Amino acid sequence: MKPFRFTALAVFSLAVSACNCGITVDPEGLLCDEGNTCPSGYVCSAGVCKTQTNVNACTNVTCTTPPGPKCVGAVLQTFNLPGTCAAGNCSYVTKETTCVNGCVDGACVDQDLCGGVSCDSPPPADCQGMQARTFMSPGTCTKGTGQCSYSASTVNCPFGCAGAVCVMRGLSFAQTSPRVKHPINHLDVAPGSNGNWVIAVGPGGQASKWDGQRWSTLATQTTSNLNRVFFRNANSAYIVGANRTFLKVDAAGVTPVTGFPTAPAGNLNLVDVHEGGQRLFVVDDAGAWFMQTSASGTWASGKFSAVGGTYGVNQLYVDSLGNARAVGMNSVSSGGFVGYFAASSSKWFEDVDDQNGGSKNAFVSVGPSYVVDSKNSKVFVGRLGDETVRQHAADMPYFSDAEIPLPSPEPVLGITGNPLAVALNPSVYLLTFSSLFRSTLVGGMNPISHVETLFNFALRASDTVVMSKNEAQGVLVAEVAPQGNNVFRLGPSVQEALDLAADFQAVTTYANGLPLLVTQNNDVAFGVANKATYGFARGPLIQVSDAVGTATGAVIVGAAGLVNRFVASNSTFTGITGATQKLNAICRASDNDMFIVGANGAIYHYTGGATVTAMASGTAQHLNSVDCAGGEVVACGDNGTVLRFTSGMWRSIATGLSGNFDSCRFGTHGTVYAAGNGVFAKFENNTWASLAGDSNVKKLIILGPSEVYAIAGTGKQVKRFNGQSWSTLFTSDVFLAGGGQVGTKVVFVGDSGWVVESQ
Repeated sequence: MKPFRFTALAVFSLAVSACNCGITVDPEGLLCDEGNTCPSGYVCSAGVCKTQTNVNACTNVTCTTPPGPKCVGAVLQTFNLPGTCAAGNCSYVTKETTCVNGCVDGACVDQDLCGGVSCDSPPPADCQGMQARTFMSPGTCTKGTGQCSYSASTVNCPFGCAGAVCVMRGLSFAQTSPRVKHPINHLDVAPGSNGNWVIAVGPGGQASKWDGQRWSTLATQTTSNLNRVFFRNANSAYIVGANRTFLKVDAAGVTPVTGFPTAPAGNLNLVDVHEGGQRLFVVDDAGAWFMQTSASGTWASGKFSAVGGTYGVNQLYVDSLGNARAVGMNSVSSGGFVGYFAASSSKWFEDVDDQNGGSKNAFVSVGPSYVVDSKNSKVFVGRLGDETVRQHAADMPYFSDAEIPLPSPEPVLGITGNPLAVALNPSVYLLTFSSLFRSTLVGGMNPISHVETLFNFALRASDTVVMSKNEAQGVLVAEVAPQGNNVFRLGPSVQEALDLAADFQAVTTYANGLPLLVTQNNDVAFGVANKATYGFARGPLIQVSDAVGTATGAVIVGAAGLVNRFVASNSTFTGITGATQKLNAICRASDNDMFIVGANGAIYHYTGGATVTAMASGTAQHLNSVDCAGGEVVACGDNGTVLRFTSGMWRSIATGLSGNFDSCRFGTHGTVYAAGNGVFAKFENNTWASLAGDSNVKKLIILGPSEVYAIAGTGKQVKRFNGQSWSTLFTSDVFLAGGGQVGTKVVFVGDSGWVVESQ
């Protein structure tokens, strides 16, 4: 990746030319040659420029290169290994030997000093710039000095050297969600597919298909906007769009429908397509209609005409006998109209809704027929302006209000139902801007309805919502927003997400490794065993800061001391009391042993009950992060605060650093890492060592000393610390907020449903 290659090139260049003391950028972490002077305020330690203040200049310094032997008169001076580091400089204990035959050029003359010397203690392996160096044993003793020399083997390290080993290339990252990469204008599900065969269409000829496991691009060979898709059966679908676009999708792929009428002239914006009773209908938004009969295969066409004006068409529905209705607005009366095709007479009729003198509103949706016979056909129509659902009957014809008491003032944008099910067990789905309802009809020709709310939307600032024409035991609904779509399959017995663009705050795992993601507003998307979709649950509104998975779900913490325990099997949320401070982070030792940290030094212990217990932290600093590992707990926060929980008490670990820590994590063998904006440190062997920092580091994930990953920079970068410096591995279009490990993958999540995974 380009950012990584650029960093590697810069490191190599600096290793050759040493530090440029005139540079004005922050040289922290850049390579230099020992002995060279770094810019003021920095020291060259182990080949790396480091800040003098706050930095242990001896970190990674190996004192294995003493001065050579020298003669002081007849006395030979040699230097013992290893040396001792102080302030980044090595000093060595001097050994003096009197040479009986004199000392010349740093060696005793004709004197063997190797007696009793065994050269089997080579210096430890180390790094020399971009090389890892290992010394061979046994070595060779020089008689005149009694000192051992060891041959060394070196390995070039193209990605840097740290801890005497070559740094690995590191993980690569890619965006894996949202999975539909374009806005959705409409979508439909194949009948009988159990939700496993879906097509979504959008602007610019973009389309995607869902096969039950993944979304993939559907090549349409057009750049025209695609407005509607309709599955005519389990194996084929139609797509219509701008510029007379009319496509068929089947086993052969996507192909234009041949023989479509050329009249009327012009580039028609086709807005809907539907089929029933051996008749296929298409309408455009200016009132043109097209009909093909299966028996003849020929097309007929025409145009609705209002006296002194035109009709604008929004949706189309065809029942099982071939009766069709196109609904929209009459430009003269500004009221709703229905263009009705009667299959029995093969004639079109145009009905304008007078609404009994009330306000005149355009019709925006039309749904299934709940009465279909040779004499009559009844359908529902949704109108703009309010939640009233109208009925259109064909026998007179006439309009009336359907008795469907929706608990919402919003217009009905979509009406869907299985026609056979409507006839036998009359129920339909009704979609408003923010809710999906299921209406069960009771009573004959003028039914009343029982309404149940299946789902409330408004997860984000969406532009619109659309619904599938087919129901297929679970209607599909897409909530469309500028940065992505929320795609749900919803019904009385199914509730799953095929794609999500909600703003994620945290990612964790539950139930033996299944992924679980939590939005900023406490909605939960959770993996389901042996399925590629997410279960989805809406929680009570809290401003989420962090979450941790459990065997059954998750514990979620947020502002104002709010804690929720979520159980995936029944999608329930239970409030946990006892916290009073703003909560920032949570870690899990077990399902009955968790620690929560927050503002003003607050720490709470959760043991699985209905409440949390406050713990004495000994600090009033804001605590921003906490980690549990191997029976130990560490927390960190503002002004260099780091606390460790040992022997039942929280104890402060003095760092000598003044920066704010936003993330702390355990590494291997009890090592602690803490990072924040420009500050990064490691606690090992009871000593703090400052490491090369970066801006706004949060959500540390520690895989090893040279494998540290985090969100950093502008909040849109995934970065890696390779033991010496940070490099950018991935840049997103949105802000990333959460991070964690899901199985073998490192995962970061953020706004607009973005999920970034290691590959």
